[in-house]
Amino acid sequence: MTDQVASLDLGSTWIKAGVFTPGGRCVGVARKQAPGPASDTGLFSADACLEVAMDALRSAVSACPGGGANVVGLACSGQRATMLVVDGSGHPLTPAVSWQVPSADPGVEAVRLLLGEASFTARTGLPFLPIFPVFRLADRGSPWARAVARGGTVMSLGDFVLGRLGAAAVTDYSLAGATGLLDGRRLQWDEELMATAGVTPGCLPRLIPAGSVVGTLDWASAAATGLRTGTPLVAAGGDQMCAVLGAGIVEPGDALISLGTSAAVLAPVGGFREPVPVVLPHVLHGQWVVEDFLGPFGAVLDRIVRLQGWESAGEMAQAARKRTIPLEAPSFVADLRSPPEHDLAAAFSGGSMDLLKDRDLTAALVIEGLAFTVARAVEALGRQVGIGRLRLAGGGARSQVLVEAIAGAMERPLLRCGQSEAVLFGAACLAQAGVGLVAAVAEAAVTAESTGEPVDARPDPERVQAQRFRRFVS
Repeated sequence: MTDQVASLDLGSTWIKAGVFTPGGRCVGVARKQAPGPASDTGLFSADACLEVAMDALRSAVSACPGGGANVVGLACSGQRATMLVVDGSGHPLTPAVSWQVPSADPGVEAVRLLLGEASFTARTGLPFLPIFPVFRLADRGSPWARAVARGGTVMSLGDFVLGRLGAAAVTDYSLAGATGLLDGRRLQWDEELMATAGVTPGCLPRLIPAGSVVGTLDWASAAATGLRTGTPLVAAGGDQMCAVLGAGIVEPGDALISLGTSAAVLAPVGGFREPVPVVLPHVLHGQWVVEDFLGPFGAVLDRIVRLQGWESAGEMAQAARKRTIPLEAPSFVADLRSPPEHDLAAAFSGGSMDLLKDRDLTAALVIEGLAFTVARAVEALGRQVGIGRLRLAGGGARSQVLVEAIAGAMERPLLRCGQSEAVLFGAACLAQAGVGLVAAVAEAAVTAESTGEPVDARPDPERVQAQRFRRFVS
């Protein structure tokens, strides 16, 4: 039988596992509901995530021919800017905390006072937003800061899971970049940022490149998942960076529109750049990723579905396809970072509000507004770095009406990624290179270059959608 690799994607909504052949064929896949963070605090159990990850991996492995007998490597990718603190044996000293809930003011003000917003961005490549672990650590009264003061180690969720499977206390550059503690240009922990956050080098994991073998699967984890004891463990880094790789983008020039729980537009570049919205180290050595992060896309869509009384996002999308939007209709302009909570009508502006009495049309306008928000981000990023082909990945990429609206706004075709689980496949590519099944990561990902489904806009001879988009961005 052909050697295979397994991969994990520790998302904030779903935890997924897959098994892939060197040719890129998925021979087993499973997804399980992730333990959701509390809406007010962002706290969740890392141990619960580990349990779900093991369950997903066991299901994916059992679904493939030969079970886990042919799996020669396991890679793990995780959500970024999510943190917990562990003890010397790798067990949690604190709850994990999600990027989806901002940190408290004391940490934000401490970083602002000691470094300043401009200096923070110049060092890290991150915007000065209170979602990054550095701000939680700089609040000396937070549970994470107190655990660090007792000798704990700061970990991302992905690094924690790898550690519990048998890996060393390490992190790759893409996950380290999202902590707010990494010098993004020099790829090393920043001493001033560490001092501001009250962190010593011993409280942080060792930095390694993505694709590195970081340990082997221990006996208990192997027995629980169906894999072999001693299977090499590979660090696969941040989920969005793995999605770029899994979409077949292996050289600077092209870009990915990622539409999942969060939405982002990402483009690899050959060096650290500023000023741009976000620039983080890539999982491919020698590259960085410039990113326009749009916010919790999937969560916003779910709230809107509930506000409108639809059974599901799919039902709303089907209703939206029934209607053609007239030029004079109002635009849906809600910011994904500040989603509508109660009054959906407040998110519309311009045109006749009488049109909103048509429920199907309102659904179409919501889909259009989300598409326009994505298209605006693509244009903004394109002015910074230049963009060639545009690929799509994530659950939202499967919505034909949404993708057609994005293409119509920009008046250019898109390419839906051939790998339905781009993060899993990107992590698998890193595993294949890490264990020596391929000579280079790009070689493993090249299968995705030739796959994909072209998507163009719906016929629009009067260019109504393009005109509405120009009005939206102005």
